[in-house]
Amino acid sequence: YAAFATTHKDRTAALYVGANDGMLHAFSASNGAELFAYIPSWLGPTLSALTDPGYRHQSYVDATPVVGDAQLGSANSDWKTVLVGGSGGGGRGVFALDVTDPANFSPSKVLWEFTDTNMGNSYGKPVIAKTESYGWVALLPSGYNNADSKGHLYVVQIETGTLIRDLTVDLTPG
Repeated sequence: YAAFATTHKDRTAALYVGANDGMLHAFSASNGAELFAYIPSWLGPTLSALTDPGYRHQSYVDATPVVGDAQLGSANSDWKTVLVGGSGGGGRGVFALDVTDPANFSPSKVLWEFTDTNMGNSYGKPVIAKTESYGWVALLPSGYNNADSKGHLYVVQIETGTLIRDLTVDLTPG
């Protein structure tokens, strides 16, 4: 990790914002210039509403993203800086992006998108963590308006978005 940190200590510092316009935006922290914008695939079909003269506000990407370093690769050999974010009230999904070099973002830096009918509209912050059993993972909390009205904590492989575990809790009274 020390070599990774040294190599990337002078990379472009970035601010990541879910602007509720259908995109996660990345801005240069030094001058405010936009570095890139990312649209989760599940929001594509709804973006045309933004140009409708009778547009009534709806949510798009309004969850708070989380950024952290994690080891990727088959042997956990490659360190990357990963952003995990979601659409909050705008959809039922979470995405992960490789933002190790935010000034040179490209479509190949999209690691995965995760959707599930029981995801609901999740405003909870994802957590990037190393686990003893599964290696590096993203912990994704479910939210309101999910299909089964239960609480879910999804354990997802950080590099591929593969669901490892769905920890479910019945939150119904009684």
